[in-house]
Amino acid sequence: MSAGAGRVREQSVVPGAWSDGFNLLPWRSGAMRRLRRRRAVEWLAALIVGGACGSAVAGWQLFESTRIEARREAVDRQLAQLAVPLALAHKLEREADARRAARSEAQQRAKPLAHVFALMDALPAARTMGVTLEQLAQRAEESELHASAIDEAAAAAWLASLHAIPGVEAVDVRELKRAQEAGLMRERVPPGASRGAVPARAPIRVAVRLVWMGAAAKAASAARGVSAKGAK
Repeated sequence: MSAGAGRVREQSVVPGAWSDGFNLLPWRSGAMRRLRRRRAVEWLAALIVGGACGSAVAGWQLFESTRIEARREAVDRQLAQLAVPLALAHKLEREADARRAARSEAQQRAKPLAHVFALMDALPAARTMGVTLEQLAQRAEESELHASAIDEAAAAAWLASLHAIPGVEAVDVRELKRAQEAGLMRERVPPGASRGAVPARAPIRVAVRLVWMGAAAKAASAARGVSAKGAK
């Protein structure tokens, strides 16, 4: 029985419970409890720190949004106070633009009349012996003159005097020829008629176009505008 009792005692002994006469199980259970408490404290500290950081960020965002909203409201109040002066300023600006446009349009419309007056003032000084002005027409930036000259010298002198008119940029000669009626009238004179029966030479018909200063630049600008619209 002693041998069986020894085996029973050996089986009832928990491995590691006793080591050289010391019981180690209470120490191990206490260490596990302390470890669990330390882990719980660490998790709780992490939660507290995370919550504090999140609260700080949320508080800063709330502060910034409140500050921005207050600034926006202040700007809105200032704009509301300036609404009437700004509307008045815009109205005055539109009226000034309308006046400038009307003044520019009036100047453009008055240019042909001004050219006519300038031409009427300059024609007496440009009067040439042997040249008779027959017709005067004004078209925008151009003046068209029709005259008759007794000979080529008178026609050339008259054209030179037109070049000297102030404000005239170019003189375009559109017609410079002697009327054909003179030849026909000579053919109608019967043979043997007196010399006085033969009519004098027909006058030279002169048609010129006066281009005033700025007309060429304006035409070029209009052409560029038309080409730009066509390109679009």
